[in-house]
Amino acid sequence: MIVSEPRRGRLPARVLALVAAAAMVGASLAVRALVLDDDGPGDGGGRAGTPRLACVTELRAVCEAVASGDAEVVVEPSGRTEATLAAAATPGDAGIDAWLAYAPSVGIVVDARERAGLEPIVEPAGTPLARSPLVLVARADRAAALASWCGGEVSWRCIGDAAGRPWPEVGGQETWGRVRPAHADPVATADGLLALGHAAGTFLAAGGTGGLTPDDVSRLDWETSDTFPGWFQRLQRAIPADAFDGGDPFARFLQTRLTAYDLVATTEAAATTGLRRAAGDVRDAAEVLYAAPVATADVVLVAVGGTDLGDLPAAVRRALADGGFRTAGSSDAPAGGAPALPPTDGLPAPGALGALRDYWRGVVR
Repeated sequence: MIVSEPRRGRLPARVLALVAAAAMVGASLAVRALVLDDDGPGDGGGRAGTPRLACVTELRAVCEAVASGDAEVVVEPSGRTEATLAAAATPGDAGIDAWLAYAPSVGIVVDARERAGLEPIVEPAGTPLARSPLVLVARADRAAALASWCGGEVSWRCIGDAAGRPWPEVGGQETWGRVRPAHADPVATADGLLALGHAAGTFLAAGGTGGLTPDDVSRLDWETSDTFPGWFQRLQRAIPADAFDGGDPFARFLQTRLTAYDLVATTEAAATTGLRRAAGDVRDAAEVLYAAPVATADVVLVAVGGTDLGDLPAAVRRALADGGFRTAGSSDAPAGGAPALPPTDGLPAPGALGALRDYWRGVVR
């Protein structure tokens, strides 16, 4: 059973600053104390032998699959769990035994605690349980026009160049209005953080020297770039404001029959399952794009305070495979022309992602 899903919405602008995080810890623990069983203060355990699992909102379906007996689950935005874990004085103060998240978010927590001089509460993310390429789902006619304008291969660099322009300038029709890409809020959501890193990392690596890759991108790269600020502002300000409301813009894209945006960032797993459930005409009008270079959402399950998770990792891995994620030994081989998984997630390091998220706040808010 899913025991809690806090209301979605935009998180406070300084949510990952430790002062704000400390305030959020109290609220988060109060909610968990009400919705979970009544253990004593500082006791992270659930029912005897049943771990408490925090799950990022994007992985709700995975948690639903394990909540019946393998774990007690709280589903909440990634940014909220990050704040709780970054500021918790002890593992028991976190109120959970494990966290199912994307690897960069775990790295952000590890970095935040190190900077604050706090003892480790989670280990750095290790081998992921499953991976999913990051994709863009677009209206097929928009995808064709954009691919032609981009020289045959769509990348975030090209998308940012096109963002906000009238469609006739990039080979589209006047009735389409202006180019409207979208990704989720990178402060509140896990998907948004990955999309932000994919976009910025691609641009900065392409403009760098010496074989720079997105994994190598650091804060220095955008602070010393003459072209990144203008490109980044153009991209972010072309995204409709409702994409940043803390919800899922891909779900909204499907609900509006592909009219809310022209293309939207999500994961291959979400695109596969979402389009499979969509009406036939909506599915036929959509196209999935793998923006080059390919980056991935790497899903990890980390123990809080060294908790023994028993059989939970195996149960989660099975649920991830059922949810469209590629897991070792079952779905690593691409299907239907999808690209193979890259050796790394193709994203800037967690510290750079955290700094990039702060930069994004100054541009958008």
